[in-house]
Amino acid sequence: MASSRKHLHGALILLGAVTVLKLVLSSFAGLGDSEALYAVYGLHPQGGYLDHPPMIGWIIRTTTMLLGTSSVAVRLGPILLFPVTALLLYDLTLRLSSSPRAAFLSVVILCATPVTFLGGLAATPDAPSALLWMLGVWLLTIHVSQNVPDRKPVLHGALIGLVLGAALLAKYTNALLLLAFVVYILVHRRRWILTYLIPALLTTVACATPIIIWNHAHGWSSLLHRLVWTQGEAGFSLRNVGALLGGQLLYVSPVIMVLVVLAMIRLWKERKDDASRLLSLIVWIPAIALWILCLWSSVAEPHWPAVAYLPVIALLARAWVAPRSSSRLKRLLRAGTITAGVFTAIGLLMVSTTLATRLGLVEPTTDITNELRGWDEAAAKIIEVTPEDALVVGPHWTVCAQLEWALQGQRQVSCLSHEIDDYDEWLPVHPRDPGTYDRLHYVTDDRFRDHDAYVLTLEARLLSMVEIERGGKVVRTFRIYKR
Repeated sequence: MASSRKHLHGALILLGAVTVLKLVLSSFAGLGDSEALYAVYGLHPQGGYLDHPPMIGWIIRTTTMLLGTSSVAVRLGPILLFPVTALLLYDLTLRLSSSPRAAFLSVVILCATPVTFLGGLAATPDAPSALLWMLGVWLLTIHVSQNVPDRKPVLHGALIGLVLGAALLAKYTNALLLLAFVVYILVHRRRWILTYLIPALLTTVACATPIIIWNHAHGWSSLLHRLVWTQGEAGFSLRNVGALLGGQLLYVSPVIMVLVVLAMIRLWKERKDDASRLLSLIVWIPAIALWILCLWSSVAEPHWPAVAYLPVIALLARAWVAPRSSSRLKRLLRAGTITAGVFTAIGLLMVSTTLATRLGLVEPTTDITNELRGWDEAAAKIIEVTPEDALVVGPHWTVCAQLEWALQGQRQVSCLSHEIDDYDEWLPVHPRDPGTYDRLHYVTDDRFRDHDAYVLTLEARLLSMVEIERGGKVVRTFRIYKR
């Protein structure tokens, strides 16, 4: 009992320290492009969007209504969700291993791994998705290992359905967790189909009603956007193979990723009890599906499969303390966790400082973290040089979302993009429309030069420029044009 309390207190202290560190770090940089879009979701509350379900927008809308529009307020929800996810992993590991030390080590691995630490710092759908994924895995493991559905099956089916439905409101790929659950019941627990599975599915659909209604009203545009409109260059290729493999090694870290795959293989081979059969399906079905998606789609992101690895961390921690585990394996786990922590620390330094550019490791003008900076200065200049009724447009949703969040309603914002985006619904605009001609102001940050060349044929004149410096060099220039 004393050991259990000691390790739980250790996990709580670690998670408290990580949370404070994230809150401090989040104040040093503005929003990334995707974060800005999700923050703008909160300005346009609705049942769904082209890229994602609405949950991240709801979370950001809540925290910013209470605490203002700072980057800390935007990221507060995802940051606070991370320790809850970690505690679910702690308890899952404890149930699988009966070892408080293993449970503590699972939290250590989770905090050290780049994709979970850095992903839990950013305001993205991944934070609520990871929490609800872990909640679903945790709840299903309890149900299966203790035969809970044999007692009040409808109630427990509705409960897991509520979690799975909420997971779909966080991220569409969470449908893979639902798929794994259905496969497990159909293969291993057919007696639960009518009394447990059916209530779960009905509750899932009821909970996911907002995205169903929104997509039905918009011609199922989320599915078309993800699977058709953005897949013009889709197809299996060596480039996609490299992106997937490199992404796994970078986001998870090399040693931990190798150990994760080995643990997944062992889990599949040794699925002898109810819990291991369930976990093998929960891990392998999403992982294979997301690996295939990343191999096929050039726009799929390599961090997507990481959610499938979350339960595997519990297995790694269990192996770390198991008496039968070799000393070599334990050394690898220790080295892998340290290596993952180093990768995470490097990522934090690159995001929050100019150390990489000052050391010559990254060219200042090509540093991908430049997108975090300069938007407040650009917004201030826009307010200074444009009238209150100006319609501000950009060349791409990344620019438009950043501008709309930075301007906070002081100017109308829309998008002149070649691609379909949410602004086509929020505020559609055509540059030659007489109603917008005199109000139109075009703002670019030099990332979309081909589109800029097109727009500048529309008799635009330069009003002002804002130069942003990092590492002693101008890394981006905002230009404001008037029709």
